[in-house]
Amino acid sequence: MNIFEHPKFKEAQAINLLAEALSPPLKRSFCYGGVKNEVLILRFDNHVAVAEFGISRDRIKEKMRVIYKDNNLKSVIKFREIRAKEISVETREKMKRREKPKSKSYTEKSSGSFDNKIPKDSELYGIIEEIREGIKKYREVS
Repeated sequence: MNIFEHPKFKEAQAINLLAEALSPPLKRSFCYGGVKNEVLILRFDNHVAVAEFGISRDRIKEKMRVIYKDNNLKSVIKFREIRAKEISVETREKMKRREKPKSKSYTEKSSGSFDNKIPKDSELYGIIEEIREGIKKYREVS
């Protein structure tokens, strides 16, 4: 079975689509969601987001109903109730460990002092020389 056809994958896509009904601060705090016993549980990374969800629950439900109907999600996900919960400290720590480290910016390691052993009448010789000059200029600037 193709992973994109798996019911859990489709459910996750549907939940992410429904999460578009959340306000921008809630979207930033939204981690993941799931359905258990016909209850859609949205997990947030802090208790303030859970409280805000409680305050604006009716508005969010209305937006979710529109998204649910417009995208025909009835065949993918079914729920009768929506709840918000804060993720546990242990889960938060696991998620932090899974995050990819930020890539470092590129630093040029060459100084441009290398031998160009390609014959001088070759077109490639000129290209290599342009690269060398570019490296030297970059080194001078930085």
